[in-house]
Amino acid sequence: MLRPRRLDTIFDEESTGVIKTTFRDESNNLTTPTSIRFHITDVSGQVVVYDREVTPTNPAYIELSGPDLQLFANEKSFGERILTLFCVYNSDISSDAPMNESVRFKIRNLRLVAYPIDLSVLDHVWSIDTVDVNV
Repeated sequence: MLRPRRLDTIFDEESTGVIKTTFRDESNNLTTPTSIRFHITDVSGQVVVYDREVTPTNPAYIELSGPDLQLFANEKSFGERILTLFCVYNSDISSDAPMNESVRFKIRNLRLVAYPIDLSVLDHVWSIDTVDVNV
């Protein structure tokens, strides 16, 4: 089994972040899925978010906030999560075909920050990263 690719963005604990997703069919054409849903688990498989639906658009934006980006008691400086997308799409070749993808991302534990933070440099609330989903 392949390991999910890692997103570059590190989300802040219990903050807000967005994962932008784009979708391409087997001919590498942009396609809008007929349905999109996702799960989030920690790396051991403990469920954080189960079966949440997203409006099917291309691109689609998955907003994570508060409890979606919560850490567990045993996680120290960072926690890792796996977001798995489950999509269905239609194309010239297929109807109601599955298009799935998994990505890993990190959450920074803000309660264990060991150095002072200059709040003037924190000019945004949102973190964003992009996932390209291909058949």
